[in-house]
Amino acid sequence: MVTLSRIGPLGPDPQTRKKVADTHLRNLVDLYQRGMREPLPLYCRTSAAYAAARRSGSDDSETPALQEWESNRDFKRENRENEHLLVLAAELSFVDMVAHSGVPGSGDAGQGDTSHELSRFGLYARQLWDGLLEFEKITSQ
Repeated sequence: MVTLSRIGPLGPDPQTRKKVADTHLRNLVDLYQRGMREPLPLYCRTSAAYAAARRSGSDDSETPALQEWESNRDFKRENRENEHLLVLAAELSFVDMVAHSGVPGSGDAGQGDTSHELSRFGLYARQLWDGLLEFEKITSQ
């Protein structure tokens, strides 16, 4: 089985598509600039799983993220990756990592429906992934 990811049109006309693309590009540039000032609480698979679960309206958005974050004795996950150990100074549980990320402050950006995020981890996960998830179509063949 092959899984395909396609990005659909960003809008019905060129002006709308340009406006949407510009918004998403500004969002990514903002994340880049913030990341150049401090390590952001973004973790590739964990943040993607969290954002996808939140976007789908799941009542339990933390379980998919926790499964990507926490290692077990048989399988190394993101909490044991060297770059995260360096920044976090320890192997943290998912709950501890989210708590370590802190509460969003007035200097933290948010796009779209991220106002209900209670952690910087959640806010930045949504800021990074929501734009893609809005237009991505995944099919299996």
